Amino acid sequence: MQSEKARLRLELRPDGDSPQDPGGDWGKAAEKLRRLPVYKSARIIMASPALALRQVRINILADRKRLVMPTAGVQKGFVRVDPEGIPLAKRVFAAQMDPRNPFAVKIPYGKPLKHPIDLILTEALGVAEDGSRIGEGEGHLDLQYAILLSMGWLSPTVQIAAVVEEQQIHPTALPMEPTDVAVHWIVTPQRAFQTSLTGTPAPDILWERLSPKQVRRNDALFFLNRNRGHAPAGADI
Repeated sequence: MQSEKARLRLELRPDGDSPQDPGGDWGKAAEKLRRLPVYKSARIIMASPALALRQVRINILADRKRLVMPTAGVQKGFVRVDPEGIPLAKRVFAAQMDPRNPFAVKIPYGKPLKHPIDLILTEALGVAEDGSRIGEGEGHLDLQYAILLSMGWLSPTVQIAAVVEEQQIHPTALPMEPTDVAVHWIVTPQRAFQTSLTGTPAPDILWERLSPKQVRRNDALFFLNRNRGHAPAGADI
């Protein structure tokens, strides 16, 4: 399966670069997403810090929703941005993953969430109408989701949407492993539609594949590993 995924990644990225040009027509995709009931009803949304989702993140704050972003490799967990108190002139900066962003506050591990994450927004190299998704091959979304699930920070009815370009929609199902996270929605600059995925993914953290060094360098994994066998803790956001 790995060789098939590698072949597909080359096919979906023929020039060797990410097909998600940050200068593309992502504003239209952000507006398509904004009209979906699943977006309108969401109170807390996690969005990838990818440049292609920049307008999406700005809209989340403009729509008075709480934004959650994963840190690089989830090594420092997740940050939250509360729309309250952000001046209009600072909203664009507040929606960025930047160590200088004063509005992005690390979510502590300790208490249950007041409200879980309702919607997850991600980029992708390719998606299909059955909800299958293929990413860059580094497993970022899969690890993020598994950590959030283990923390108890996800709504039982959490929805996942991929924001992509039309040419990134694959005509047939993409190869998926048990730990891969599929998507419920596909949003492009031209349209937004629901996939045939039902239910919510429930991937486990494959601890046996992680070295002690990997766990030590990732404070979210370190926290979970230290508390394995105990009820998952959350954070108050």
